[in-house]
Amino acid sequence: MLDIISASKGEKTPKYPFVNPQSVGYDKTASLEVVFKIQETCNIDCTYCYMYNVGNELYKQLPTAASLETCKEVARFICVAFEERDPTYVRLVLHGGEPMLMPAHRFEERLVAISSVLKNQLKPDQIDRIQFTLQTNATLVTEEWIDLMARWRIHPSVSIDGPALVHNRRRIDKRKQGTYSSVVSGILDLQGAAREGRISEIGALAVIDPKADGAVVYRHLVDDLDFSRLDFLFPFMNWTNFDEEEAKGVSEYVRAAFREWLFDISSGRDIAVRVFDRAIWTLREINNSLPDSAVITLNHQVVIVESDGTIMPEESLRPTYNGRYANLSVSETSPQSIVEHPKFLELEKTQMTWSEDCEGCALIKACKSGKSLGRIGMRIDREGNAKSKSVYCDSYIQLYAAAAASTTGRESFISRKFANEPIQTSV
Repeated sequence: MLDIISASKGEKTPKYPFVNPQSVGYDKTASLEVVFKIQETCNIDCTYCYMYNVGNELYKQLPTAASLETCKEVARFICVAFEERDPTYVRLVLHGGEPMLMPAHRFEERLVAISSVLKNQLKPDQIDRIQFTLQTNATLVTEEWIDLMARWRIHPSVSIDGPALVHNRRRIDKRKQGTYSSVVSGILDLQGAAREGRISEIGALAVIDPKADGAVVYRHLVDDLDFSRLDFLFPFMNWTNFDEEEAKGVSEYVRAAFREWLFDISSGRDIAVRVFDRAIWTLREINNSLPDSAVITLNHQVVIVESDGTIMPEESLRPTYNGRYANLSVSETSPQSIVEHPKFLELEKTQMTWSEDCEGCALIKACKSGKSLGRIGMRIDREGNAKSKSVYCDSYIQLYAAAAASTTGRESFISRKFANEPIQTSV
């Protein structure tokens, strides 16, 4: 592991074979994650929001909320996944916008529609492998919503970027006012229900603020707000809008947050941070991580579904085009046929192709040109291609170097709750 730190500093640059896949498919037990924009609109106006503030205006053409029929089509899509393969699990992420903008009773009608299809077409053991989660900004939490989540066993996750000064810089409402106070109020209500055993433990999702201190943010989330499972997302940026100071700020944030997390883990606290666990896991699996250069079989599939059933690609690509990515609808498509579609197939191949910029980097087998920790959109260059290294290359090097140092002789410190799961896809 220590060799990786030296190599990342340029002391040694072993060359590994580069991956350039000819075909991409899914394993027979590949898991499926469906991010369903069940409510297309939102009650707040985050400055960095990929849905409304990056130039793609598809949301203006879509229904405010998914219809009952679209919900049934999403359920049928999940059923087809069980026909095509035997997924280890399926996660249906009820997303937005802000899902809680929909009246709770209308939301439950959609859950009933989804559930009726699943129960009619799947076996009990297959239904048991389907998990419902909900991503919320927590500003609209009510007792009615908590009761609904309890009845339907929905696992909630809350978007919060840190203490008030950090959070309110970018997560603002329609009047340009910070949302921290209302978010924390919702968090406390959800955590109270979790302590009572009514709902599961809630997770936190924080978008990295390059102007913030990662240590301060981490300590606030863990100590002040009592989160024990969380994730940090790299903000959307590519080479068309690259800002060196922001990239540097992200690196410093990640390094500071990781140090605090490592201190907690070494002190015996069970804190799971997905991106940190992922960095350590990919380092540990480095000897087994080099795929065949011609054929790649994936073990997890993420599908984004808009409120009208339109299928979209990975969210970090949204700033690079306007409107729909391809004419695919959940009502006419199966999970396998998505990757067979020319545009989506090319996208999957591009994501798995290592950048020539990374030639000689000792981290390539773990990082995979940023795929392990980031997103394909972070490699987009000024010509619109994704052939470059990630804009967060330095951040990844810093994180991997810290992860390598922390794991040397200290294997028992590392939480594995999220290690083999993909990076969270959206906010």
